[in-house]
Amino acid sequence: LASKAFPGCEFRIAKEGMVKAPGTTIELNQTLCNVGGMVSRKAQFVPSLSQPLAAGFTCHRTRVTDPAYKQGASGALLDRVLS
Repeated sequence: LASKAFPGCEFRIAKEGMVKAPGTTIELNQTLCNVGGMVSRKAQFVPSLSQPLAAGFTCHRTRVTDPAYKQGASGALLDRVLS
């Protein structure tokens, strides 16, 4: 979604020394998106993210609101940590 919402923005590793992406959805070199001087959630980020969603953006993952959704192992681990 970020690559569609912020075309032309640089993606890179979020933290020096980071060796693994947090999950399997993105690559390590996609953990930070430099959006430049954008600072306003309401005026800049929301419109940028809303455009690809309104244009029919779909994700490869099942929505959590879908009756067929099955939580993966990483979600179950997070639930245990948070409880």
